[in-house]
Amino acid sequence: MTLISSTDRILLRAIAITYILLFIMGLACSGYFLKEILALKPIPLIGLLKYLLLCVLFVILLVNCFKALSLKPQHLARFYQSTTNFRWLFMISLLISAAAKLSLFDTALHKQVAVSYLHIGILMVLGIFCFWSDGLLKKTEA
Repeated sequence: MTLISSTDRILLRAIAITYILLFIMGLACSGYFLKEILALKPIPLIGLLKYLLLCVLFVILLVNCFKALSLKPQHLARFYQSTTNFRWLFMISLLISAAAKLSLFDTALHKQVAVSYLHIGILMVLGIFCFWSDGLLKKTEA
């Protein structure tokens, strides 16, 4: 682990805070859908397990993010490992959303899937952020 400059310290904390906000939103959405699944009678097991596991995942990721705020090398390494795949997640989501906007998935019904340009723009910004932050985290891990 190399020494971290004061600018990198600020950037790393900003990255961790941004990921904290993303994971809080993910936890809130997963919790909401879990609540909706629990309201169904009978409870579908696949839906229950899916949203329960998502809630657990987001809690673990949040713990890693909060630990990364300390900027200790072992916590930054774990933070980097837990966030490295998000760049691909957002880029794949962007491609799927763009394809849905172009009606590539719903050709039998000749009906466009409701994906707004705002949705595509947000996914693009998040994808760029994830690629940029991944590069900075990789640099500090080396």
